[in-house]
Amino acid sequence: MKKSIAYLLIVLHLFFAVAPMNAFAMSAAPGSDSTIVFDIKRAPDIKWQYTVINNVLYRRLYNYSTKTPITDWEVVP
Repeated sequence: MKKSIAYLLIVLHLFFAVAPMNAFAMSAAPGSDSTIVFDIKRAPDIKWQYTVINNVLYRRLYNYSTKTPITDWEVVP
């Protein structure tokens, strides 16, 4: 009895694991915009910006994403 139940469970498992399945994509509703735009948050591109004034090297942090400086000019140590 136990063996027949075990065989039945194995056969059912194999049937559902191997059974073909159809998957169809749904079309967009009529009159709706079919494009989906995701709001992706991106990290800002912050790097050092360098310049030389009177043979002295200066740097500041600069946000290249918004094109704004973050810090004032400082002498590079």
